[in-house]
Amino acid sequence: MVNFLNGFNIILIMGIRDYFGGRLNNQNTYNTYNRIIKRFLEWQQNNGSALNEIKIDQNTAEAFIQYLKERGASPNTLNVVASAIKKFAEINGEYFKITNVPQINQKVPDILSKEEIDALIDGIKDIRDKAIVSLLYDCALRISELVNLNCSDIDMENRLIFLEHRKKSRSPQKIPFSKRTKALLERYLEERDRRGFDKKTFPELFVGVGGRLSADGIRRNLREYGLRILDKRVQPHMLRHSRASHLRDKGMSLDLLREFLGHRRVDTTLIYARLSPTELKSRLEELESEDEW
Repeated sequence: MVNFLNGFNIILIMGIRDYFGGRLNNQNTYNTYNRIIKRFLEWQQNNGSALNEIKIDQNTAEAFIQYLKERGASPNTLNVVASAIKKFAEINGEYFKITNVPQINQKVPDILSKEEIDALIDGIKDIRDKAIVSLLYDCALRISELVNLNCSDIDMENRLIFLEHRKKSRSPQKIPFSKRTKALLERYLEERDRRGFDKKTFPELFVGVGGRLSADGIRRNLREYGLRILDKRVQPHMLRHSRASHLRDKGMSLDLLREFLGHRRVDTTLIYARLSPTELKSRLEELESEDEW
C-alpha cells in the first residue's frame, strides 16, 4: 500500500498533472491515464480520505472499479481504468491484480481489402495525403506514431522508418515500407521544398500551414477521402487493422505479427487469429513477394 506522505506524491496530488513521472511516451495514453488517476485520487478525497490516508492498493482499486460499474461505465472503460491504476501503482513500487474488471469480447475489426487500399491511395490527389495513407498502411502505424515522425526518421535508401519511442521495447524500431510509398514520399518531400518547408526549419515529416499535422486533422481528411472514394467511413486505425489482416492472410505468424505491430502482449494480437486459417510462416520477407516491394 502507498500512502501519500512523501514529497513526490504530495506534489502529484496537489495539482501536477503528470502522475507518471514522464514514463508514458504515447500522448493519448498520457492524457487518458492522467485524467483517470486524478479522478481516482479525487474520488478517495470525496469519500472522506485525508491526504495521508489516500491509498493505492487492490481493495481501493476494486472499490473504485465497482463505483464506476454502478454508474454505467462500459467494460472497455473499466479495463482502461484498471490499466491506468496498475501502471500508477507500478511506478510507486506496488504490484497487484484487479479482479473485478469485466472481460471484453473483442470483435474482428473492420478492414479494407487490398483493392480498396489501392483505390483509396489512387483516388487521393494531394501528394502529402497520398503519402500519409500509403505509409500508414505499409507500416501499420498508429496515428500517434505517424504524426510524431520527423524527416530524420526516414531512411529513403533502405526504405525504412525509425520509431524512436520503441527503443525501450521489444518491438522493432525500424519498419520497412514499399517502393510505392518511397516514390510518394520522394514526390511529397520535393513538393515540401518547393513550398518553403525546408527540413531545418520544419523537421516534422508531415506539415501544413501551422506546422506539424495533428492527428485530428489526418482523421478528418481520411474520413472525407473514404466517403468520397469508397463510400465508407475510414479511420487511420482501419488501415493498421487492414495491414495486419493482409499479412495474416499471407501466413504471418502471430508472434511475428505482434512484433511488427508493436504489441506488448500476444493476447492483443490474438484478434487476428480469427481472420485467416492459413498455415504460419516465420519470416516477413518471405511474405512480401509483390513487385511493389
